[in-house]
Amino acid sequence: HRFLGRDGEALWVDASASLVRDSELRKSFAIVMIQDDTQRKQAEAALVSQAELNEYQALHDALTGLANRTLFRENVDHAIKAGCRNDGGAAVLVMDLDGFKEINDTLGHQAGDELLVQVGQRLHAALRDADTVARLGGDEFGVLLPDVRRPDEVVLAVERLQATIEHPIELQGLSLSLEASIGIALYPEDGTDVETLLRCA
Repeated sequence: HRFLGRDGEALWVDASASLVRDSELRKSFAIVMIQDDTQRKQAEAALVSQAELNEYQALHDALTGLANRTLFRENVDHAIKAGCRNDGGAAVLVMDLDGFKEINDTLGHQAGDELLVQVGQRLHAALRDADTVARLGGDEFGVLLPDVRRPDEVVLAVERLQATIEHPIELQGLSLSLEASIGIALYPEDGTDVETLLRCA
C-alpha cells in the first residue's frame, strides 16, 4: 500500500492481517503486521530509471541527443520490413558537412561540437515526426524517410534539409554558412537490406 505522509512524502508498506478466532470460532481479534517497504520501492524505482537511462544512452548520440548508428540501423531495418508488408518505399540519406574540419581547426572542438548540436536540431525540425535523424559519427548524419511513395517526396525533403543547413549559423559571434554533401539510396530500387542502402547512400 502507498500512503502519503504529512510532509507529502510517499510511504510504502507491506501489510498482512490475520483473524484469530475463539474456541467457538467467533472472530476474537486480529493481528496486523505492517512493514515499511519504502527503501525497497525507492531502490526498484532507481534501478528502473537507470535501466531506461542506459537504454537511451545505448541508442542515442551523447552530444546531440539524436539517434546513433545502432538505432538508425534498427529504424532502417523496420522501414524495410514495413515496406515489404505494404509494398512501400523508403529513402536513406547520408550527409557530411563540407569544411567541418576547418571549423574545428580554426575555432576549436568546442565550437565544432556546438555546431553539430545546432545542425542536428535544425535537421530534426525540418523533417516529419516519422522520419529519423541520426548522428553516425564525426560530422556525418543519417536521415531515414520511411513510407516514401514517390521520388519527388525525397527531393522535397532534401531541398528542406539543404535550406536549413545553408541558413547561416551563429557561432562564437561569427555567422557561418555551411554546405553539405548528401547521398541518397532508395528502397527497394537501390537495395533491400540495411548494409546495401547505407553503402549506396
